[in-house]
Amino acid sequence: MDLRHIDYIRVIAELGKLSAAATRLGVAQPTLSKILSRVEDEFGTKLFNRSPHGVTPTPFGSAFLERSAVMERELRDLHAVSDLLASGDRGQVRIGAEQSWLFSYFPTILSRLYLKRPGLVVTVESGTTQDLSRLLADGKLDVCCQTFDDPPISVFSYEVLYKDSVAIVGRRGHPLSIESDLPAILSSDWIVANPEGSNTGYSWLVQIAHQNGLPPPRIAVRTQEYHLILKILRTTNLLAAMPYSIARASAKELSLIRLTSPPRERSTGLMWRPDRPTTPAMKIFMEVTREVNSEYHASENGVTAPVI
Repeated sequence: MDLRHIDYIRVIAELGKLSAAATRLGVAQPTLSKILSRVEDEFGTKLFNRSPHGVTPTPFGSAFLERSAVMERELRDLHAVSDLLASGDRGQVRIGAEQSWLFSYFPTILSRLYLKRPGLVVTVESGTTQDLSRLLADGKLDVCCQTFDDPPISVFSYEVLYKDSVAIVGRRGHPLSIESDLPAILSSDWIVANPEGSNTGYSWLVQIAHQNGLPPPRIAVRTQEYHLILKILRTTNLLAAMPYSIARASAKELSLIRLTSPPRERSTGLMWRPDRPTTPAMKIFMEVTREVNSEYHASENGVTAPVI
């Protein structure tokens, strides 16, 4: 079976009509019908039930479609092995990144990566720690930039690049930035990202509240989008707990709210699957990420901030 036929069959299933699938694929309908019949003959069973209204997958057709997605991922990995023999100037890399990375480091990382390897195709997916770990395990990502669970998931390889603490922030001139105490902070309304996660600023606040016999902070707004969080903070008295890297990048717009409890630190860095090939595209991305990260944290100590 020609590997292109997998894509043909998936398009037929998606559109439910041979005529529509032939149009999208740019082939004649009789040709597409012959290809489908040839594949069905090869397996000795039908992939689709035909009717005047179109086609629907048979039980075997559904199983074929499910397994074809795995076949395509394995095929991409074979191409990755081939890339190991190349110079790294071409190829693709699929990156997962938490919002904190997208907001702080990624514009510089991707700009510099493009200047060094303009032939690379880069795909970026965003999500929570749990989302990205799942996509990495499924083979849909090559490498992730994220906060690690403590301890990190054992099936992955990881490299800690820095420790990012959790900062409590409010708008410029927020009353609690001038004078605050723990009950006043915890009784405020909050805008939070991923409150259900185990490795988040909100879970840290809940823990502090419990230790001091106080009720957990009330969530007024939930969102994963840090750009939205920052816009809401600027115009309200809501508070947010966010990575210090984001708070630092937004220092002109926000005020830090001081807590007597020590700030929570989180290990952050690169994570990948050790059983998959590390392609030249992955290697150059990881090198650039290390460079930019090192420069950002050197700038915290008075060194010039990173440039593209």
